[in-house]
Amino acid sequence: MLRGSEYKILFEYHVRAFYSSYIDFIYYLDEMANITSVGLDLLVMLPMALFIALTGASVFPTYEITAATGCLDNTNVTATASAALMPRGGTAEHLPDNGDGPSPSGSHLSGGPYTYGDYWYYCGNFATGDREDLNTGEEKLMDDVRYNDCWAPANGCLRLFCYETSAIYLCNDNDHELDISCYNDGYLARRIREACCPSAGISGQMFHPTDNYNVVVGYGNCNHNLLVPPYAPGLGNNYACNNEGGGF
Repeated sequence: MLRGSEYKILFEYHVRAFYSSYIDFIYYLDEMANITSVGLDLLVMLPMALFIALTGASVFPTYEITAATGCLDNTNVTATASAALMPRGGTAEHLPDNGDGPSPSGSHLSGGPYTYGDYWYYCGNFATGDREDLNTGEEKLMDDVRYNDCWAPANGCLRLFCYETSAIYLCNDNDHELDISCYNDGYLARRIREACCPSAGISGQMFHPTDNYNVVVGYGNCNHNLLVPPYAPGLGNNYACNNEGGGF
């Protein structure tokens, strides 16, 4: 995980590691940028995506990410997405394939760690996102065929879903890249929403008991790089994690 400005991690990733075809890549660009119509930008990207799909070229430059680096809007990210790491409990509770597993009881305000089976989680420990938009993200990750395999870099996070000012992140505490089913990410994001913040604004983080990764829901800036980790509490423009704002 990122541990300060003195510890830098080079991330280089290729579009073919994410997408089986350039069509999926264009769809993803459309989702992340919230493009509502086919315009000049998309027409420019189509030939580039075709070239990438045929040649395997890298679509993204190599990024050097540091915890002290400011973002485009001068909001500072947390030093690490896993600053609240704690013992993860005993025997693993594997995610139910059918998604009908138990839900955490009650809606906690900011704090933790709380427990849900063998899972540990925190509420309100990141900047909040909008509950309804995060609900949409959960559904996409769990049910949309375009979201099959999700990926995160070693000791880092990847923003999997972003809409308006809300995002879902996969954070990997392993020393190697992580590839898991997007369904698992949506499942944990849904359990966070059901367990945290009885308000329209929500954030939280739930840890898998054995596989050394966690899922974070909260604020997101869709214009920022996908590798920017979740944001510290108090940033963004959504309701706080409290009893106000029409949560359910």
